[in-house]
Amino acid sequence: MLTLGFLCYFAIVAGIGVRALKRTKSTNDYVIGGRSLSAPVAALSAGASDMSGWLLLGLPGAVFALGLGEAWIVVGLVCGAYANWHLVAARLRDASSRLEAVTLPQFFARRVEAKTTLPALVATLLVLFFFAIYTAAGFVASAKLFESVLGLDYAVALWIGVAIVLVYTALGGFLAVSWTDFFQALLMMTALVVVATLAFLHAPASSASSPAAMAHWPSSAPSPGAWAISGSPMYWRVSWPSTMRVRCRGRDVSILRG
Repeated sequence: MLTLGFLCYFAIVAGIGVRALKRTKSTNDYVIGGRSLSAPVAALSAGASDMSGWLLLGLPGAVFALGLGEAWIVVGLVCGAYANWHLVAARLRDASSRLEAVTLPQFFARRVEAKTTLPALVATLLVLFFFAIYTAAGFVASAKLFESVLGLDYAVALWIGVAIVLVYTALGGFLAVSWTDFFQALLMMTALVVVATLAFLHAPASSASSPAAMAHWPSSAPSPGAWAISGSPMYWRVSWPSTMRVRCRGRDVSILRG
């Protein structure tokens, strides 16, 4: 049954890639989706591309291992998301369109009216370096999922994940990536609601007060220093608007102003 579910998922992803291929008529369509993303697709695809493996695997693991202080990540994420779509996205969409910038390094160079290619080169190298690490982490998360659910060898599962992403990206470019992320965001939201509901319904009544559960709650009121340390996960998630995946969706959304 699980194998059938994954096969259906792969078929849907391939179908999205083919559909995006038919919509792609030019280089701009392939690279930036013709700046035609709807608001729901832009928002949910940005969330899914940024909050996939770490939201479903990393965040619950951090809360379980380190305590409820890690829940501050959610607060920082909400603040960052609000700042992104209300303060940054529309301005970036307007400016990149006016400057006819296709990529963000190109936008940075044109925005400062650079006389050389140095700003674009530096921005490109930074993107390549940090996103190589982030992309590798995403592939590791997908490989661990296939390994644990389907019982595949880790190396085989890793190559399957890489092949799936390469196929739909090569077929449909940015549109395929955004539509696929939108579809995955819907799956993630459904899974989070269903899993939380089932866990609540099937949890023993005494588990909430068990020693293992209570160990994650503070035994007394925290000091200001403890609040600062506990809130530190919030601070780095406030930087969410600066991530490249989010910036790309804000750049290519079809709506300029709300």
